[in-house]
Amino acid sequence: MAKITIYVPDQEPMKVSFDQEFVTLGRAPDNDLVVAHESISGHHAKIQREGDSYIVVDLDSTNGIKVEDVPTTKGPLSNGTKITFGRVDAVYECEETAAAEDEKEDDAEASVGGGDGEPFVSNMEVELAETSTKPEGFDNLSPLEKAVDKNQLGKAAMAIGLIAILSALATFGLAASMKVG
Repeated sequence: MAKITIYVPDQEPMKVSFDQEFVTLGRAPDNDLVVAHESISGHHAKIQREGDSYIVVDLDSTNGIKVEDVPTTKGPLSNGTKITFGRVDAVYECEETAAAEDEKEDDAEASVGGGDGEPFVSNMEVELAETSTKPEGFDNLSPLEKAVDKNQLGKAAMAIGLIAILSALATFGLAASMKVG
């Protein structure tokens, strides 16, 4: 069984065990792991099984992911791998370490897909949003600017040109039909 410990700033660390094919992470309530932080996208990333191990995959998030402090869209996970989702750090643990930790820990632990049929449970208080909005203080860490259509004047000139061409064609057509008749 794999584990991930998520370190959301100003909150207690959240340790989660999982053994399913994939686990999704993001701010939206339909994720397996809901992380309420301004740098996390609604559907930020997923951790999925690949062979005998897991990989992390970015789901086109705004602020991306890093594996061992290197920006990436997909990366392999091994015991102790540091993952950063936006500005939220996490540490992945593989089965061997997770089994040893289970025997030592007295703390209650959340489990996702642990085979007992129980849903994910966390000691964090959350509220479900009726709509998705950009949180206050949200920082876009993407190095790419969003494409914005700023050329309204160009569009207007193109429309006027198209109308002029159509008018000219109509005039030529009318003139040709008057000569024939």
